[in-house]
Amino acid sequence: MSEYQPVNQITLERIKAAYQASAKIVALYGDIYLPLFERMHQELKKAEAAVDLKTLALQIGGNQN
Repeated sequence: MSEYQPVNQITLERIKAAYQASAKIVALYGDIYLPLFERMHQELKKAEAAVDLKTLALQIGGNQN
């Protein structure tokens, strides 16, 4: 069972799930849904970049939590 997350919590995992779902929608219903997939692709890349940037900052500055 997965951990409960509030609906307004946007996580990398949720973006990945939406990305996969949008790809399935295009496969099932056609090119009209390509803009949806394109948007999810952009959001995934943006979220991955943010995670990478935070990881880099923590490596350089030390994890002070």
